[in-house]
Amino acid sequence: MFLNRNRVGRALSAFDHASHRWAAIPLRDPHDPITQRPSSSPLADAHAVGKQMLSLTSWNIQASQSKPVARSELILDHILKGPNFPDIILLQEVASRVRQSLLSDPRLCLAQSYVSSTSTSTPATRSSGVRSRCWCWLAGLLREPGCSGGIIAGDFNAIHPHDHTLVDQHGLVDAWVALHGPNGGATWSVGGVELEDDGHKPGRLDKVVMLGLQPDEIEVLQPGLISAYTPWRDHCGLRCTFTV
Repeated sequence: MFLNRNRVGRALSAFDHASHRWAAIPLRDPHDPITQRPSSSPLADAHAVGKQMLSLTSWNIQASQSKPVARSELILDHILKGPNFPDIILLQEVASRVRQSLLSDPRLCLAQSYVSSTSTSTPATRSSGVRSRCWCWLAGLLREPGCSGGIIAGDFNAIHPHDHTLVDQHGLVDAWVALHGPNGGATWSVGGVELEDDGHKPGRLDKVVMLGLQPDEIEVLQPGLISAYTPWRDHCGLRCTFTV
């Protein structure tokens, strides 16, 4: 998601009920320091200064080829239940038949974007190089002329130690680190057991990263079970609330 003051087609907008039109949301200066808000009243603070608070939920939903539509429906119901209905839903690894199921859900207004990535196994050094180039490109988009920042969120596949340095290298804000510090927040292989196929321990593979926004709250969404011992997904979801 990119925020642009001048080009309305790429601006983050909200519906103005007074004028019956969509209008670009005023944004904070991306160079302003990020400060942690008191957990008790971020919404009241945002309203007090006339800012816009939005929420985003991100989830990598393609665990396997088994029952992909049923898995996606369970995840979507979990995302949409209760009072914390997100403004933005960002799903990754959406299979074609799952996409058709999502398109038929009246609760969703679907937009789809693609970012090219390698789909084959590569050595760690080569994989890290690819991710470094992707980060350079994405960070550049957030700083292009007329752009006031934005959000990069989803499954970063941040397995190697170098992957966790890329956010700081490019001057971006990791919402989890900003609010909770560098520890905790594992979103993959949760439960404390190493995966037998590659030996990777539970880790924070999924992130919400931003520029020019104020992170207010972020939490890990645990998957439920589709059968007695099979979770919906090997990834957890993330719910993040932020102010623009």
